Amino acid sequence: MRVPGIAPVLDHAETHPGYLPRPGIDRLQMAAGAAEDIRRHKHENPADNIHDQLVDALVGHVRSLVADPARQAEDPAWTPPQRIVWRSAAEHRGQLPLAPERKLAVIADRSVHATVKAFAYVNAGRWVVSCPFPGCNSAQMASFTDRRYFCCDCANAAVGGAWVEVVWPENHTDVENWVASRPFDVRHWVPGETAEDIAAQDAEALGRGFAGGPAQAGESVATRVARERQASPRSGRKAKV
Repeated sequence: MRVPGIAPVLDHAETHPGYLPRPGIDRLQMAAGAAEDIRRHKHENPADNIHDQLVDALVGHVRSLVADPARQAEDPAWTPPQRIVWRSAAEHRGQLPLAPERKLAVIADRSVHATVKAFAYVNAGRWVVSCPFPGCNSAQMASFTDRRYFCCDCANAAVGGAWVEVVWPENHTDVENWVASRPFDVRHWVPGETAEDIAAQDAEALGRGFAGGPAQAGESVATRVARERQASPRSGRKAKV
């Protein structure tokens, strides 16, 4: 059963460090203020012999930096998917960064494509969403609060650069409980899998002849899988995030 407002426990875009707001001062604005102070001081104190050309050059340079959209500070109101567009979005195929103006247009667009959807799933203990378009293998951390996806590799070119909706399972808390006994890097779930499916996978993992030897009496799934991986290390399914 879905519990409205209950956020996921596993890592997702709202908790992953790479998707969080970047705190700090706007150094460009500070530099612009310093240049303006110099300009004002020059005009109010002409006896100080501050050279006009040097001051004008400094003021002009700082103003041009501040006006450059690529150097714009991140809006604290942006959601994790919007921040990733600003930080990472590339041109389709050429892998060239989108122009700042294009990124801002994407960020400002609140609409989603009418039919195409992407789906949140659990990969290595994280809620992830993969690009839904054929030929693109990109993925991002799934956002629980802003359920949209804009691919930073293909720029959603197949749908004209529109955002696509990200579908979360209504029972996401149940899903997390189903995989909770597993080590984080083998906590996987894909849409459509049930509690019975997960239990069957765990039972199979415990019953197979692993390099770690037969299951021991009273051994939990988490302990069994961890022992097997230590005896014969294998990576879990990894998404490109």
